[in-house]
Amino acid sequence: MLNIKRNDEQIIIKGNNSRNIICIIMASIMSITGIFVIAGLLPLENNHTSEDIFVLVFVIIWEVLSVFAVFKWINEYSKYITITDKTISCFALFKKEVVQWCDVKDWGLSYHGNGTPGSNIYHLYFSKSVFEEKNECKKKLKGKYLKFDVYEPDYEKVVNEIMAFCEKQTSVTPFIGKNKFHII
Repeated sequence: MLNIKRNDEQIIIKGNNSRNIICIIMASIMSITGIFVIAGLLPLENNHTSEDIFVLVFVIIWEVLSVFAVFKWINEYSKYITITDKTISCFALFKKEVVQWCDVKDWGLSYHGNGTPGSNIYHLYFSKSVFEEKNECKKKLKGKYLKFDVYEPDYEKVVNEIMAFCEKQTSVTPFIGKNKFHII
């Protein structure tokens, strides 16, 4: 569930941390396991085979990807968005993005994909360019734009609270993707 703090001047949205914590834990376990496997493989013996080198390279690639995943999910865990009458700001551990309302040409809630079985994921997005509408649920979001993941249980809350607040800040009509079941 989204954590939404709202007053007359701003809205602060923080994401579903339980999903991100699970991903951080899983990626950390994979990363720690990779370190122990690499330590067990090194140093290579004098009579090492090409299979030994292949296994070492595979585990090193595994380790790099799992460390990258740890940092990615820590960044997602720390992510929150602040919407005021002048700006939309997205803060994360390794990144900060700010978009002025006067620069926003397209914004809304677009279907992104499926999460847990029977649950949709949407992007609450704000863009300086206009995106093409793919269907009643989705826009073709490409390039640079500010986005925040919204899971289906929060769909109504986002439409009723956040979108209503944002509509007061701009004359640009939002795209609100229809909430319906999508076949995987």
